[in-house]
Amino acid sequence: MRTMEIPHEQWQPFLDQFSKQHQGECVTVEVLQGDGGMHAVASQSRLIGITDDPKNSEGEMIEVMIGESPDSQTNHDIRQPCCLRVARSDDGKDVAVEIESDAMPRTIVRFGGPEWPTEYGPRSGECQA
Repeated sequence: MRTMEIPHEQWQPFLDQFSKQHQGECVTVEVLQGDGGMHAVASQSRLIGITDDPKNSEGEMIEVMIGESPDSQTNHDIRQPCCLRVARSDDGKDVAVEIESDAMPRTIVRFGGPEWPTEYGPRSGECQA
């Protein structure tokens, strides 16, 4: 597995393409809470999309949208993002997106798949149909 940092000027086009490619896939959204470890914000939910809003009134923000449809979605906002990374398996499949922030805990959006990396913890089941 390899991790690749996405340059800031490429965040919007990368996330637009990434969202189109992975829309509807099963994801778990977690935040790293200091010594408390990972805390699931949403578990085994369908990805609607991830967007970057550099001109938000509160400063730049990345928004992770999950749910069965845009009408029943849950949003997780990352304010003041400073780093965006994607983890890919050796065969090129996306495994996770990691978003660091100057103002908030690190967020990880991880995908299930045949090559589940041990560093992302055990799989907790599949999305419900």
